[in-house]
Amino acid sequence: GKIVYIWIGFLLTCTATWGQSESDSVLPVFSVEELREDFQYWKCRLERKHPLLYLYTPKSSIDSCFASIESSLDHPMNELEFYRRVAPAIGLIKDGHNNLMPSSQAIRHIVAHKQLLPLVVGYLNDSLFIARNYSDDSTLIIGSTLTHINGMPHDNLVKSIINALPRDGENVQFARYELNDIFRFYFHVTHGFSDSYQIGYSHQGKSFETTIQGTDLPTIRSRRHAQKLNTWNSIPQKISFSIIDSLKTGLLSIPSFDTKTIRKQFDQRFKSEINAAMKEIRKHELDKLIVDIRANGGGNPAYVRYLLQYLFDEPFVQSHGCRVVRKSKKRGEDDFYKRTRKTWYPWYGIGKFRNRRKHVKGSTYVLIDGGSFSASTTFATVMKQYEKATLIGSTTAGSPYIHGGYLVKPSVLLPHTKIRVSPAVLCNLYDDLSSNDGSGLDPHIFVNYTREDLISGHDRAMEVVIGLIRSTE
Repeated sequence: GKIVYIWIGFLLTCTATWGQSESDSVLPVFSVEELREDFQYWKCRLERKHPLLYLYTPKSSIDSCFASIESSLDHPMNELEFYRRVAPAIGLIKDGHNNLMPSSQAIRHIVAHKQLLPLVVGYLNDSLFIARNYSDDSTLIIGSTLTHINGMPHDNLVKSIINALPRDGENVQFARYELNDIFRFYFHVTHGFSDSYQIGYSHQGKSFETTIQGTDLPTIRSRRHAQKLNTWNSIPQKISFSIIDSLKTGLLSIPSFDTKTIRKQFDQRFKSEINAAMKEIRKHELDKLIVDIRANGGGNPAYVRYLLQYLFDEPFVQSHGCRVVRKSKKRGEDDFYKRTRKTWYPWYGIGKFRNRRKHVKGSTYVLIDGGSFSASTTFATVMKQYEKATLIGSTTAGSPYIHGGYLVKPSVLLPHTKIRVSPAVLCNLYDDLSSNDGSGLDPHIFVNYTREDLISGHDRAMEVVIGLIRSTE
């Protein structure tokens, strides 16, 4: 399965800290009955079909959370107000495939707002920092630590957003990655808008205060263009393959395993691109391969199997089993194995698979990070289990033990608010669940980035893997 990412082009729990702004009021307001119907629709889908609902949090705690949310729906609200009441349940359930996304109308509302926060904010080592300044205050220092916005301390601000974002188990890598990638979007969804923003920041031991005006998107884009800076947190735009001639090494970048993304956004065919890359590797007799799956949110498990078959010289197991919720009253129990039963969906990589006769020979290196989720974590997990690659980067967002997933529809709309929800309907096991501590998959070699790296676009992980390859020659 693939997590529903909210990739908003402008880079943009919890009850809003501030009162409703004038712009918030233009969103449709829903009655208490409509809000409760939407909530019950989502809650019932989770209870009837979500296999991981009680895996990390006891049923009693989940039930208590649901009851608290429902009791808070005691007056008419617009969609974003409703979203802020419901979203904290996501952080409690702790399944990365269980997500909430504002409706297309609400996203358009945010994008068109004239009072956007005109900053790009980064997140690293538990601190927020100013990565880009598109405000009319040129004295703001790029790289300085952001201490508060409108009086809200940075740690409370971070907690309010992260607690409402999905994650696999206790691993908040994805939430941190998203915060570092599109802070502005989550800030406005969670905390609304303001005519002006009081910004507190520190630099070299000194504290500063300033007030900046809310700004519309065209102005932000114009100022971004005028500054001519490197792209912030850029990811590859499509599947690509290149050769580092001096190292006799291939570089295969795969930003997604999602069929729709690859076909419609990339205008590519996954198998054709992989076949072409492998042909080039054989043609040039390359003995080293770097596979870059950073920021890869996952997708089709069959694509993972297809790639693995090129990289193995022996048969392998991708998934150890697939489970769904039982169609009986037992589904309400806390025990995972009593609540679920085995099922068979071969395209999810269940069973043993043969490697290809013309497989890649030599050393493989896999780049991973906090944006590597779902199917991309599956790929890295299998490569690590069989010791077929050296993993470099940071801990993945996805679990190396168990993933949620979907069958046909990865998401549905709530009847009234049209919020997009993505409750998983199956799960795959990749390792002994008794060892699952809720963590992500760790690399063999950790790469620590600095604020300067992120601001400048310096690819330290790629630098590390190239240095490693050179050291082995």
